[in-house]
Amino acid sequence: ERKYCSAEGVPMYETCEGCGAARGACSGDCTNDDGGHANCMDISWAEGGVSTKAECHNMTHVSLHFDKVGCTGKLIKELEEQ
Repeated sequence: ERKYCSAEGVPMYETCEGCGAARGACSGDCTNDDGGHANCMDISWAEGGVSTKAECHNMTHVSLHFDKVGCTGKLIKELEEQ
C-alpha cells in the first residue's frame, strides 16, 4: 500500500501487487481510492481512536484520529504516512 498526496493536494490511498521502498513507486495491477479516504471512516488504528480521515498538510499525507464516531470529539493523533 502507498499513501500520498496528489499534485492537487488530495490524499490518495493506493494498493498494488508490488510496491517499492517507502515513498517508492508501486507496480503491477493497482487500485486507487481517488481520494475517497479523505471522507471520515468509523475505524482507527490509533490507541483510543474511533474514527479517522486523511488530509494533506504541506503535501504530506496525514491521518487524523478522533475519539468519537463521525470524526468528532477530541483529535487524539495525527500520523504522517506514506
